[in-house]
Amino acid sequence: MMALEKVESKKSLNIKISADMDFRLKRARKAARGQGMKFNVSAEVEKFLEKELKKVEKTLSLHEDYKTEMNQSSFEFEDIKEK
Repeated sequence: MMALEKVESKKSLNIKISADMDFRLKRARKAARGQGMKFNVSAEVEKFLEKELKKVEKTLSLHEDYKTEMNQSSFEFEDIKEK
């Protein structure tokens, strides 16, 4: 029996990369699968962005609780949708 995994709500991030990098990423994923491994580009990008975002937030003095702000933005969006 397969264990169920909780799925986080994720948002899509559309970025542009060079054809060379696209080829290399596809090659790395294929090689990882061939060796019974997993190369998750999204997870690696998210780790990198988290590290960079922390630097930017520190530089901009954004020390507020972003989850509270995120929830407030969500409520505002729901209000707009309902109108």
